[in-house]
Amino acid sequence: MREFLDALLSPVRELIAAILRPIGEAVRWLLDLLPDIGLPFSVPGWLVDVLVPVIVVIAVFSATHRTLRTRREKLAETKSGTGSDDDAGAHVARTGGTNSDTADGAGSAADVAEGGYGAETTGPSPSEVEDDDRSAGERSTQS
Repeated sequence: MREFLDALLSPVRELIAAILRPIGEAVRWLLDLLPDIGLPFSVPGWLVDVLVPVIVVIAVFSATHRTLRTRREKLAETKSGTGSDDDAGAHVARTGGTNSDTADGAGSAADVAEGGYGAETTGPSPSEVEDDDRSAGERSTQS
């Protein structure tokens, strides 16, 4: 059976080899142009197997740390009130439309007419808003 399949598929293999032969020769020619670079010392194979995952872990850790630091700085900026107008608008949208100038949190009629942040009277309580402002990492470290 195996001999029959080999005889049947041999023209296909020869065709594929004929198509790929110029590509293989071009790759060999390009590799011959590269100089042979040798290190003055030998590198064990296990070292490469260990260093690649370590480098990946360090890269992921540094990217995550940088993102958390940026989020922490933005949160501190928002809490201190020095954020830009866009940050303030985003904060108002997150808080559910509560207005600290009015006693009931409904907002003024002008704000409602302009589509402002006082249109909704139901929103999260202030303690829920504070919980939402904390990042997941801060919640896990505090609990």
